Amino acid sequence: MPHALTSEQIRYLLRHQSPRTAAGLRNRALMLCYVLGGMTTEEVRTLTVDDVAGLQPALRASMREYLRTLGRESGLVFVPLTGTGTAAISRQRISALLSQCARDAGLRPDYVTAWALKRSGAHLLHEASGYDLAIVAEYLDHESAEQAARYLAETQTPDPDAVWLTVAESIGANS
Repeated sequence: MPHALTSEQIRYLLRHQSPRTAAGLRNRALMLCYVLGGMTTEEVRTLTVDDVAGLQPALRASMREYLRTLGRESGLVFVPLTGTGTAAISRQRISALLSQCARDAGLRPDYVTAWALKRSGAHLLHEASGYDLAIVAEYLDHESAEQAARYLAETQTPDPDAVWLTVAESIGANS
């Protein structure tokens, strides 16, 4: 069953990305596409520089900072950082980057996925909006509030033992 990360886990993931490197800024922008943008991996892969202007403010700011670092003014947002290629970053690479972000933050790599980040954003928005399902439906690009409600209801509550294991790993207590 799908799961959602807590706001603290997301904060922890974001804090572990260096704001001084292109890779750190990329990873932060990538994760925020799912959490704040409610995007699918295909939408992330095909996101263009021109699309950035239509994103919500916090996501747009993160994207612009990343693009400014790269000096990119056109084309796809997420392309490999090495080489001169203009092809979209692969699904496998996105998955590997999210797993590495999880490891860097001391979280389980199998727990930090594109779906988990998107689902987490939906839950956080649901709570922040005063439990307005219409807002969540729009965020998820769902046709109805009922569809959004089903999506939210499908989320597995984290296993307390797994949460404590993540805490122990993050402070090095399992070493």
